[in-house]
Amino acid sequence: EIGDMPISMQAKLLRVLQIKETTSIKKVLGTMKRKHEYKVIVVDDDGKLKGVLTESDIIDRFAKRK
Repeated sequence: EIGDMPISMQAKLLRVLQIKETTSIKKVLGTMKRKHEYKVIVVDDDGKLKGVLTESDIIDRFAKRK
């Protein structure tokens, strides 16, 4: 965090895509493609950081299913 600034505000300042942890993978991929971003930060309903998700994470997860 930058001081007491919430992660959600930091993301806006740094122009990093953020998604809620309840967002579907289909919607995440669509947003990533449209915005030409290959990583997003994942936040909970309070805007607290839960993790980082990359396009590679998604591909790896689906590749392991087969």
